[in-house]
Amino acid sequence: MQDTNPLRAKILLFSLLHERYQGSAEHDAFLKSHELDDLLRAFFLSYRLYLEAENQLRGIAKSLAGDYLQVAEAIIRAIQPFYTEVESVSDLVVVMPAKIAPTEITSMKADTNEMTFPEFY
Repeated sequence: MQDTNPLRAKILLFSLLHERYQGSAEHDAFLKSHELDDLLRAFFLSYRLYLEAENQLRGIAKSLAGDYLQVAEAIIRAIQPFYTEVESVSDLVVVMPAKIAPTEITSMKADTNEMTFPEFY
């Protein structure tokens, strides 16, 4: 990620994960209140397959005004080692810790835009 401007990387990831960056006070406040690491973490949670992540980054980069394709390429080079090669979502394996039994989900409702992470003990 040394090859790119961190603010431009945040703008690109924000545009991909939330909505196209408009340069508004609200968008600027969001970018100031979130670290690049936070956006990358959300990106990894949203895009589990490398090819999907790569395509989405290039697509949003082309749609933004300015030279965001260079930023997308820098992010792609940085994230590539964190992905394993799988052909499809059906090839993914979910590993549960041995001490935690799977729980049957009967309903789900999201009231906020906040992300939560599971806690394993």
